[in-house]
Amino acid sequence: MKKYRILSSLFLSLTSALITLGSPSALSAQQPELVYRLGLEQRPTSPTSWGQGAAHITALQPESPAARAGLRVGDLLLSIDGVMTAGLSAREVDELLQRPTGMHLVTLRRLGQPKPETLLLIPEAKSRAARTERELARAYAAYSPEDQAEWPLSYQLSYQVQPGFDFATVRRYAFAPSSEQNRELDDALYSMIARQLQALGLQEDKAAPDLIIECYYELQPTASPRLDAAKPAQSLRYHPEEERVQLLPIIPEAGPDEGSYQVKLSVQMTRPTEPQRPVWLAETREGLSEPMTLKDFARYTLPVMLRPFPFAPSGSRQHFTARCSRYLYTGLHYALEDLGRVVEVEEASPAFAAGLQPGDRILAINGRTLGDIDLTRLSEEYRRFVRETGSYREAGPFGYWSPKAYGALRKAFASQPYSYLFAFRPYVSEDRGGLLTLEIERSGERYTLQLQPELRQESTLIPLDQ
Repeated sequence: MKKYRILSSLFLSLTSALITLGSPSALSAQQPELVYRLGLEQRPTSPTSWGQGAAHITALQPESPAARAGLRVGDLLLSIDGVMTAGLSAREVDELLQRPTGMHLVTLRRLGQPKPETLLLIPEAKSRAARTERELARAYAAYSPEDQAEWPLSYQLSYQVQPGFDFATVRRYAFAPSSEQNRELDDALYSMIARQLQALGLQEDKAAPDLIIECYYELQPTASPRLDAAKPAQSLRYHPEEERVQLLPIIPEAGPDEGSYQVKLSVQMTRPTEPQRPVWLAETREGLSEPMTLKDFARYTLPVMLRPFPFAPSGSRQHFTARCSRYLYTGLHYALEDLGRVVEVEEASPAFAAGLQPGDRILAINGRTLGDIDLTRLSEEYRRFVRETGSYREAGPFGYWSPKAYGALRKAFASQPYSYLFAFRPYVSEDRGGLLTLEIERSGERYTLQLQPELRQESTLIPLDQ
């Protein structure tokens, strides 16, 4: 079986992980003392497609400034602070967003809306010498691969788009009629498609649609399957609704006669006046090592297949990074060189409401004393923890904890000061994210504060070549 790699190598130095995470991929400021984060990925569009060369958003990080501002995947970024993006490379657009400013005025265009819209985009700013709980959770990925992992994914997806078609005219869609024999499956597929299109601002209208949508599918045994024992019989696939990665019986890069079954699925969109000429078409053909229902296959495939609409990525294989991130958030920023000291407290956060202040020293979290929090020693303790708990993991590609070892794991976590980040998992705490009790020192005085953390789910799928 092919081996997959957890986000942070289990034996990666915690020091290296924390320092690396100090340079956000989304946005870095020019000032040495601050870094900024927007939480978006973008690519230029084709000059002949919808967008006419402007940048468009390909991924958004949940709970990010870009997501809170109301941006959506698929939005066209027409201009940033008055500078048009048409004709600019992705790097040049990133440079516009990296300029040291407290806010950006962004003009964007969306499907289903006749006029451009202007939004104010305010980046998050933090000290370069501080680490957020998001960054700590990623650095401590080996604590909980279920919650902090990054997986490379590959899908056999191909696209076609009608040259010159103006998607600015598209507001409404309708689904092609189903036969009685196929109605149940069609209804399930159409429901998945409708959720995706409604998120883009399009509305279903059977009376006056701009586009007619139809699905074509086929699942059948392979007549004379060609099986390669040396080739993996399963693939990792992202479940968009559950925000997690699973191993499915899909043969990686299967040929036309590989696997016990062949599955085909396509989504075709046409104008009512030209039903034989697709304006947008997406298709996948996969080999299966074991049977799957078409409905189950579509649950994993359709949302990813529709993600680029109305654009048409080139090639027959699309590559993604699935970033799974779940952790408990309080709003504290810890000093990189002294992880027991609070550098900043985010406004309106649980820590802010509880009365935590910059400069506070955290002595213990839920009775777990921080003690000597030198990065070198923390790294040594982290590596030791990983080595000593290796036998508690299940076999397979994920490295998840075995439920049989939860009791032993709770004891192993007892001395880990930042394991509260994953406290909603039963192997750490049976209360799954109850109140945190922090013992702090402020101006020579000691205090005990309680706060209720928030569960943050920030999983996302990032296209690599669109």
